[in-house]
Amino acid sequence: MTTESNVIPNEKAEMYFDIFVTALEGGIGYWSVCEEYHWRRKFVPTPEPGAKITVAEESDIFGFYAVVRDEEEPVDGEPRDWRIDYGTIEKGIAKAFQYAVENGRLSDYNFVALAKLKHGRFDNLDFDAETADIIVQFGLFGELVYG
Repeated sequence: MTTESNVIPNEKAEMYFDIFVTALEGGIGYWSVCEEYHWRRKFVPTPEPGAKITVAEESDIFGFYAVVRDEEEPVDGEPRDWRIDYGTIEKGIAKAFQYAVENGRLSDYNFVALAKLKHGRFDNLDFDAETADIIVQFGLFGELVYG
């Protein structure tokens, strides 16, 4: 059995990054506009000739972030900006899963995806833009605000 404590950190970071990208490219566009985005490939020399480069070394998956503007709910007539990063995704998974367990108001598909994410079971994990949107909303707002 895989638990959060024995998940390879790079595997978890890669999954969180995939959720981040899915949210930005398809999940949250109906309520936000991306104002700033950070993800870059970076070269980190391998410590020994022929050593395998890990995902964390070849990309900046731990430092990704985006600033999105909430066009739907302005404050004093001004749109709000929200930062989405690794912590947002991590918090969103935990809060969305807790909500699903306590309220049962998410689809079975999203519940299964959230349960696997919460417990670090990434093999055969299937999620979509809606799942990514739910995670980001719970990570930013602590609840579902849109959709």
